[in-house]
Amino acid sequence: MHSTVHSFRTPEGITLGVEHFGDAAAPLVLLAGGTTMLSWPDALCESLARGGRHVVRYDLRDSGASTTVDPEAPAYTLRNLAADAAALARGLDNRPTHLAGISVGGMVAQVAALDHPDAFSALTLAGTRPVAPGPVDNDLPDHDKAVMERRFALPTPDWSDRAAVAEFAAARAEILSDDPAAARATAERVFDRTPGTEPAVQTALDRRVQAATTPRIIKSRISPHHKSSDLDSQLS
Repeated sequence: MHSTVHSFRTPEGITLGVEHFGDAAAPLVLLAGGTTMLSWPDALCESLARGGRHVVRYDLRDSGASTTVDPEAPAYTLRNLAADAAALARGLDNRPTHLAGISVGGMVAQVAALDHPDAFSALTLAGTRPVAPGPVDNDLPDHDKAVMERRFALPTPDWSDRAAVAEFAAARAEILSDDPAAARATAERVFDRTPGTEPAVQTALDRRVQAATTPRIIKSRISPHHKSSDLDSQLS
């Protein structure tokens, strides 16, 4: 299926790398990357588009084709990332958008839905954690401790070495019972789309490779009783 990649500039002057699938006149499904758009598999985007949706996946700041300054010292908050999602949704369609977020993108999506309820009609969360205040849902499982111990026991690769980064992603995928070959290929694409060779940018690949190669679906909810103002102390 044909897709198009281009840049979108937000009112704050931030450039977001976005990729479109399907008919631009169809109802929009916006996919927030975690942090890279490649967190969302090509096949999933194509399948959603074939189902009659305009699918747009995008890179968060400091990732891929989006504005990158210093991933190790970001001068923005989760709220700014949420505002980026809302600006993109409004810029692409005058109807409320179905927003989906994976990993870090899932946290962004939760805040976006609370801060900008007029921009979104539905929310889907994948492989993420709740960030809204309130009681914890006991039916939302945490990571398996033994699996996480194995995952974080892997030796850290040289983030400037493409092959080493790809093998690291494959090893992590095997621990999580994911497809190592697919994880390796995705990590290579993430590496190739990471701008620059500065140490901070290379270090940030760790988070991008983690998020992009573990698209596990879990449940999550946002209570309708949660107010946007309740987030201020947590997200400032």
